[in-house]
Amino acid sequence: MIRHRRRGFFLIVTIACLAVTSVLMLTMTKESLAARRQGRVERQLRQTEFLLEAGVRRATRALLADPAYAGETWQPSDALPAWDNVQVEIGLTPSDPPESAPVVTVIATLGRGDSDASRTQRSFRFPVPQPLTSPASESQSVEPPAEPTASPDQE
Repeated sequence: MIRHRRRGFFLIVTIACLAVTSVLMLTMTKESLAARRQGRVERQLRQTEFLLEAGVRRATRALLADPAYAGETWQPSDALPAWDNVQVEIGLTPSDPPESAPVVTVIATLGRGDSDASRTQRSFRFPVPQPLTSPASESQSVEPPAEPTASPDQE
């Protein structure tokens, strides 16, 4: 009789150990998947910031080359083939007061598919760069504005 009780006790202990191990494994898997998801989101945000910086540089170069530049919608999808929705909108708006330089707005969008949940968007506004040269020394170049500080416009 005592032998049957020991077998039953060891069976219950074994089942309890398996249950605890299963719970631990499920918890570790869940945390691993959450960390992977977070890494993907952070990588996408960083790529969106790089895209925004490229848009700011493109706008600055275009404005320095052509003062009549009015903006554009740029889709550099060849540079980022893993993403379906790659777009940089560059626009100029008059400033307030009208005597000051117009403001350039650059909006970078990066995402997969049509879902808003998988899309990130960053924007940056800066005044139109004024030439730092005098009319006599036009051969000098003007540097683009400082690296953009992205506003948290996540969609």
